[in-house]
Amino acid sequence: MGVVPKIVSLSESMESVLMAIEAGIGVSILPRCVEGCASTSLRSVDLDEDITIDVILAWVRKNKNPVISMLIREC
Repeated sequence: MGVVPKIVSLSESMESVLMAIEAGIGVSILPRCVEGCASTSLRSVDLDEDITIDVILAWVRKNKNPVISMLIREC
């Protein structure tokens, strides 16, 4: 879209991201589930529905948890 972000901060937690935004440091692209945790002073807008986000799955090979194979089948 021709926008080049100027990254001024990287945060390890969602809470830190929300606090930085509230402090006026910038903006962020976040999942909708964060909206319920955000301060009422923050504003959120929906992005174009054509945007896709790549997601990766990682696990320890020796882990025998059956949920892992179920999740792989769904992907």
